[in-house]
This record gives sequence, C-alpha cells and structure tokens, in this order.
Amino acid sequence: PLWATALQFLVPLGEQAILLILWLLNIFSLFVFYFLLLRVLERYGFSTRLAALVTTLFILVNVPLLRTLGYVQVNLLVLDFIFLSLLFYPNRPFVSALSLALAVHLKTSPAALVLAFLLERDWRWLAWFALNLIVLAAIPVAINGISPYFDYLHNIYGLTQLSDAIFHDTSFDSFYRFILPILRLDRAWIEIAANISKALLAIGTFFVMVKSVHDRSFFTSNERGANLLNAIPPLFISMTLASPVVWEHHGIFVTLAFLLMFKRLESPPEWMWFGLAYFLEFILPTFDFFPWSYGRLLAPLIVLWLMGRTHSSTFFPRLNLWLDSFPAFQKVDADS
Repeated sequence: PLWATALQFLVPLGEQAILLILWLLNIFSLFVFYFLLLRVLERYGFSTRLAALVTTLFILVNVPLLRTLGYVQVNLLVLDFIFLSLLFYPNRPFVSALSLALAVHLKTSPAALVLAFLLERDWRWLAWFALNLIVLAAIPVAINGISPYFDYLHNIYGLTQLSDAIFHDTSFDSFYRFILPILRLDRAWIEIAANISKALLAIGTFFVMVKSVHDRSFFTSNERGANLLNAIPPLFISMTLASPVVWEHHGIFVTLAFLLMFKRLESPPEWMWFGLAYFLEFILPTFDFFPWSYGRLLAPLIVLWLMGRTHSSTFFPRLNLWLDSFPAFQKVDADS
C-alpha cells in the first residue's frame, strides 16, 4: 500500500513516464546497492579490497539481479534499506529502525529480520521500529483510507490459491503444485505439504541462527550488535523461501547469506557444495523445465545446511592478508 500510494502521484504523467522514472530509480538503487554491500562486507571483516572484489564479481554475472532490473522490481531498493538498517545500528537507532520499517512496507518479508534485532534486547530500537511502522502505515490510510490494506490481504490470499505450477516460481507451494497432482493427492495436501516444509525451514533456521550467535560464526567481535550480525544471515534464507511466491528475481535477497559463507568454507567438499548452490541461485539462466527450474529452491537450503555444519575458515583471513599485501596504486614521478 505505501508503494502504491507513492506511485499514484505519477499516474498523470502516463505509463511511459512512470516506467522511465522507475527504471532510473532502479539504476540508482543498483548504484547504491554496490557501495552498501561493500560496506556491509567490510563490517563483517572483509578487507576493502576483498569486499570490492567480491561485490564486483557478484554483480557482473547475476541472473536474479538482471531479472530485478528487467522487471523493474523494488528488490534493490528493499535491500538498500535493509543494509542501511544494519550499517546504522547501533549508533543511529532511529535511522536504523526507519530503514527497516521502510523495507517492510515495500515488501512484507523483511519483517522476518526483526527477530535478529530482538536478540539485542534493544528496546529503544524496537520502540522506534514500532513507531515508524505505524506512522508509515498511516500514510496510505490518510490518503486512500483502509481499503488498500484489504486489497493487500486479498492479494496475499490469492497467491496461496494458485492452482498451476509455475516453474520459475521456486516456492515450496509451486513445487508441491507440480508434484502432488502426479501422485493424485487432493489439492488440500498442497497447502499442508507447503506449510510443513516452511515450518521445518523455520525450525532449521532457528537452530542455525542460535548456533551462529553462540559460535560467533560471521562476526567475531563482542561489541554491541554482534548478536544481530551473526543471527541475520540465516534469516535472509527463511525470509525468502517462506513466501507463497518466490520468483527468480527474489534470489537477490539471499545475497548476504551466500557471500558471508566465504568466512566459513574450508574443505573441498564444502566449496563444491557452495559452488553448486551459487551456480543454481545466481548463474543458472531462468527456464521452465522440471526439475532444474527449482534449483533456486534447493540452493538456499544447501547454504543453510552449510551454515550449520561449517566452522571458521583459515582461507578467508589468508586471502584478506594476501590482497592487502599488494602495494596501493601510486602516482609515478615522471623524473624517476
């Protein structure tokens, strides 16, 4: 409703003008995304050079990113707000809370990330977040009344009632809509099977999150905000796969969950499993062919499993030091 309310003021400009404005906004969001992702990786202990290298290579070949741009989706804008929320915490709690509240109002699924903030027991941040949620929710109500929210609930319900499998929808719901009719099971079992799978995903995510916080898996410092930074990577996976519809461009939401695995991978089998997951999620083109189309359902599950079983990597600090060992580019004196 908030996004629709903002866009309604562009309607008098015409369809082509709206498309142009949103396209330019997406390009700007991509520009900001690059630098915010770089800063987030630095916060997690990546050197500036390694963060720049990983971010650049990640963006160069990335199917979900291309789909986000091609469909003029808001995914990059949502991720920008999420990254801002992480970067501003804990020094700027109001800005951090406002950023995540904006992300939630643009796409509901980031609400799952609030659990990571709860682990900090920062009641001031939570109060700001609740207040910002209410104020932002009041904007569409003040302009259009309560009906946009009823429309939103109606649309969400409609997504759960789809009858056909769409192979580039890589949700549990879509997967079971293809499998269960072959087994000649009643349609009611589709919803039951999808809900059971999502419940198991939530349980698995919870245990991996607890382990990550206990072991300081991704952020080793004991400074304030450590629980948040360790808990949030697995939550990105649950946030993405718990949705009733997971289009191919939604894969961009597991960006941080994948890239932070560079701090955890050590043995060749671990790298092979991660390489398979990365290929399925970010490199494999989108096409409607069972079962390969559901690689983007399997890939985040592989990474969640790796999060739960891997330990600190010795490769990561060596790579950080190796890249830092190169001399910085310097201007050469013409007389030397």
